[in-house]
Amino acid sequence: MEAERWQVAVERILAVMECTDAQKVRLASFLLQGEAGIWWQTMEQAYPTVREETWMQFKTRFDEQYFPAHVKDQLANQFVDLKQGSMTIAQYGSKFRELSRYAPGYAATERDKVRKFSDDLCPTIMENIINLGSRTVVEACEKAEVAERTKKIVQTARSQHQVNRNQGPPLKKPRTKGRQPNALCPHCGKTHSGQCWKTMNVCYQCGDPNHRRKDCPKAKQYNQPCPPPPQQQAHPPLLQQQNQWRENHNRV
Repeated sequence: MEAERWQVAVERILAVMECTDAQKVRLASFLLQGEAGIWWQTMEQAYPTVREETWMQFKTRFDEQYFPAHVKDQLANQFVDLKQGSMTIAQYGSKFRELSRYAPGYAATERDKVRKFSDDLCPTIMENIINLGSRTVVEACEKAEVAERTKKIVQTARSQHQVNRNQGPPLKKPRTKGRQPNALCPHCGKTHSGQCWKTMNVCYQCGDPNHRRKDCPKAKQYNQPCPPPPQQQAHPPLLQQQNQWRENHNRV
């Protein structure tokens, strides 16, 4: 392949310079280097008339040495068996154009090349462009690249969706029904809401700040022991408790 690329590059230079056949041979042989240069020196020693041969004769000798027929046949077979496989569309298109030159009889027309190119694409891409009616291999390659990008976008979206499904919904904090229970009071050891009476220095029975529960006159008047503070009820404000006791006492 390297020998063929060298030959194509030299022919482009010779075409621009408009050289004669004899000039083409001399110039091309001058550009040979390394192993190829040694080969040409050997040819000149063995066949002195090679310097007078035509350009076509020079190319025939060069191909026999560096690009023989059996190598061209191998490349032609590679083109016949070529499929996209794991290659990207860009890689497949480049390989297709490179090998198609060695099998001119297998894909003689552009239509044959388009059919060969499309039939050997990956099934998921082929089904998206098979009915688009490409007229050239270049056009078919462009449409295949669009289908390839679309396929990648869909696969990425599906993968992300699957990851989200596997992770599940975000965890929610459990909700408790009703009101939250009151915390245990550190002053009286009971559970209640509001300010603790023990910190207010008042009677636990009537809320009077002038005496304590054991000396409460209201409890002695009715010969009733002072009950302990309510467990789950909030202590009423001091002024409200005093008014309530006055009303009850007046009624009695």
